[in-house]
Amino acid sequence: MSSVSPHSYRRLHRTAAVIRAPLSQGRLLSESIALAEARGTTAIPDEGFMKDVEDGIAERSQPWNPPTWG
Repeated sequence: MSSVSPHSYRRLHRTAAVIRAPLSQGRLLSESIALAEARGTTAIPDEGFMKDVEDGIAERSQPWNPPTWG
């Protein structure tokens, strides 16, 4: 049996973290391309670039179901 008083448990139940939405929403792909061109990039997207972008969008479009902590 523990010797901790019931009043001590109140102190143990404190907020450990606060999760908030990010402040910015990022930038559009067209804005990223325009930025790269303005900076004089020599990068050339490969054949799978658009599929990678589409996969990333699809993945981030899924609802987030965080685990429940019991």
